[in-house]
Amino acid sequence: MPSARENTDLVSFDQINRSFQDFKQLRKQLPEDAVVALAREVLKSLARQMDDSGTKSKDVLELSHALVGPDNKAAPLIVERILKNGLDTNRLYLEYLSPASHQLGQWWDESEVSFADVTIGTGRIYAIMRALERRRPKKTFLVNKTALFAMTPGEDHILGLRMASDMARKDGWHIELAVDDGHDALIERITSSKQLIIGLSAAGRHSVPNLARLVIAIRLKAPKAYIMVSGNVVDVAEESVRLMDVDGMARDYKGAMQHLDQFWGLLRRADIN
Repeated sequence: MPSARENTDLVSFDQINRSFQDFKQLRKQLPEDAVVALAREVLKSLARQMDDSGTKSKDVLELSHALVGPDNKAAPLIVERILKNGLDTNRLYLEYLSPASHQLGQWWDESEVSFADVTIGTGRIYAIMRALERRRPKKTFLVNKTALFAMTPGEDHILGLRMASDMARKDGWHIELAVDDGHDALIERITSSKQLIIGLSAAGRHSVPNLARLVIAIRLKAPKAYIMVSGNVVDVAEESVRLMDVDGMARDYKGAMQHLDQFWGLLRRADIN
């Protein structure tokens, strides 16, 4: 196994560490119930049914312990080793990260690890997944400029988002609008729609917990999508939104459309190449 001071080749530790530190700082700005929701969102996204025996391979248990251990590099180096042995990313998720997340959830439910340990472990899982997805090209098959605009669950100030949707349509965009969906329904809608440009609107600081959970769920369920956040939340909680690792923030319609056009250009270049 590589030493902890080695820089990984297939997995960027610097990238993982940046995502993990952002996740860690974001947790500090949220109430405990919101942090619990974030942790469960990560675990739920990877959860798979285990066999009746509940047995797990030695490597999965090693990864599980590394995810909640003291060394920030331990889990990424295990992932690096697995990839170097020839396993592709999809099988890595199914055969290692999924059962490891199940193990963390089981330890949490059985009080074998603390809540603090689980939040560290889920943050590391999230950071590893973000780094792995960034390695994969956004190969697409695009024809029309299309995006999904959604209101953060729990919000009821939808007029601005409706107006923005109408204006974007006049500017040549096909906009799918989601304003009344709860969290799970919205994630299912985004996943099934296969939209690659997501615009989220949130009204203020009170929206940060629900917005954070929503962004993380989208990252896990639709990792190739570009995410833009707009609304008053950008003015009153810009640093919290930045820690969510979104692709763009906009304070007005002009800024929002600039981001959307940028995302469209990136997707088109990926499509051509």
